[in-house]
Amino acid sequence: MEEKKHEMIQAMMSMTYYEEQELQTNVQSYTKFPLGQVAALGSSFDSVVSVIGQVTGSSSGGSGLYYVQTDHQLLKFKNKSGFMGDAKGFPGKAQLHPLTVNPTSFFMATALAGIDRKLDTITEIQQELIQFVQAKERANLRGNLKTLMDVLNNYKYNWNNEVYKTNKHVLIQDIKREAEQSIILRTELINKKVDKTSFFTNDSAVKSLLNTVVDSLKEYQMSLYTFSFAYFLEVMLLENYEGSYLQSVVNTIDSYAYQYRQLYTKCYSRFDKDTKSSIETQVVDGIASFSKFVGKSISKIPVAKKIQIDEVLIDAGDKLTNFSAGKFEEALKSLVQINNSGVKVFVDNINMVSRIFNGEATLAFDSENLYVK
Repeated sequence: MEEKKHEMIQAMMSMTYYEEQELQTNVQSYTKFPLGQVAALGSSFDSVVSVIGQVTGSSSGGSGLYYVQTDHQLLKFKNKSGFMGDAKGFPGKAQLHPLTVNPTSFFMATALAGIDRKLDTITEIQQELIQFVQAKERANLRGNLKTLMDVLNNYKYNWNNEVYKTNKHVLIQDIKREAEQSIILRTELINKKVDKTSFFTNDSAVKSLLNTVVDSLKEYQMSLYTFSFAYFLEVMLLENYEGSYLQSVVNTIDSYAYQYRQLYTKCYSRFDKDTKSSIETQVVDGIASFSKFVGKSISKIPVAKKIQIDEVLIDAGDKLTNFSAGKFEEALKSLVQINNSGVKVFVDNINMVSRIFNGEATLAFDSENLYVK
């Protein structure tokens, strides 16, 4: 941990000063966080905002943009405090002083600001998922998700509270384990249902199986979302930001998400086939084809053309074809609505945390904003 802290300090001291006119050019590709948003994370980050204000004030070079690089170190002035920054194309050198702030706070503020920005997305996805889950499952799922949201919302006030993190970690592990067990169970149930062959099937049987499988897929989707949410919070509570560990977490979530997509595709293909091969569909399609065939045949008889029997039969055939194609449309809509696992937001957050804490990100700030790339 001390080694990681030392690396953070070196990164924060390695700064280049840019003139005001260069600011917009240098941060166009960055994600911007207003310092007011950082301050809103809680009193633990007051020092971050305060120090940025001091550095960007008149005593520290005036207005402009200061940005943090992780690929080189600054030279220390021989008879002065502070460090020498490479101006990279600008005449002369910039004399900069190390930030008087806990480096962990600085990096944590950046990570939490990024996570906080995605809270609305997380909440929206949860609401969409819950409404599709069976009533008997909703209470337990809502309880677990409420707990996860509570930890996420309050972590920013307790990230340096060891007792809080330890207690919540135990709780999060229980939710994560329960969600993973549900994923395994739903996978087995869905495969068993979909792999069951039937030589003759009717519309009623197809719809019944479709509804059963869709319910199981929804529960799988919700369990995967809960598992990913809990795993992301476990990363934050453990504060293990080693690149290899974070990559293993991402790989695990991605693996389950890929498994969900495969299972979803398998289900969709099965029902697409069943809806086209049910007894009723075959009968209706047969009548439709016969009606259109007769209509086209009659159209070749000069006398029949006068009373337009051909057009009536062809039109009837088209309507039967449309009816056959559309009778499962509503049922299949419920399947289409759950094609997305919804876990990308957590994978993105973990990757962002990894970039910030492992020297892969560039942090920048001016008097109004914090920037991350």
